[in-house]
Amino acid sequence: MDLNERWTEAVGEAIAAHSQPERLDAGRLTVVVDDPAWATELRYHSSRILAALNAESGAATIAELRLRVQPGT
Repeated sequence: MDLNERWTEAVGEAIAAHSQPERLDAGRLTVVVDDPAWATELRYHSSRILAALNAESGAATIAELRLRVQPGT
């Protein structure tokens, strides 16, 4: 299962509609969101999201979420 599929499962359809993983580098996942309000939502749920993403892989490969707001994404 690729990261985009895991992303939708980890965050749910509503959040996935406003965000997408952009890059995974050295345990840091950069996510693009379309509005600052969604960035706040993702920050609030970041521990749960990281746990869900890492559970799929069987190892703690993602240690941090970085969020980038890009309207119209």
